[in-house]
Amino acid sequence: MKRIFPAALAALVLIVGSGCHYFPHFKRKPKLPKEDQAIAAPIEREFQKRWIEKRAGDLVAAGLAADAAHAQAAAEFQAQFSYAIPKQKP
Repeated sequence: MKRIFPAALAALVLIVGSGCHYFPHFKRKPKLPKEDQAIAAPIEREFQKRWIEKRAGDLVAAGLAADAAHAQAAAEFQAQFSYAIPKQKP
């Protein structure tokens, strides 16, 4: 009995004191900040504007008229990034 107690105590200290990897449900996940629409919407509009300008420039360089290039670039953006188009305020 006297020999079992120190060994059991040492095993308990190793298991409990060695970290939370034995008890993963005790780990706390960091809380991510919520997306602020006041910041996200202008960034998304700027991304849309720059992407359309770049794509329209590429299309003009390929020989398309400027108005048609801008319309095609806007349609391509709508098709490719429909999730990124900021919602307009009512």
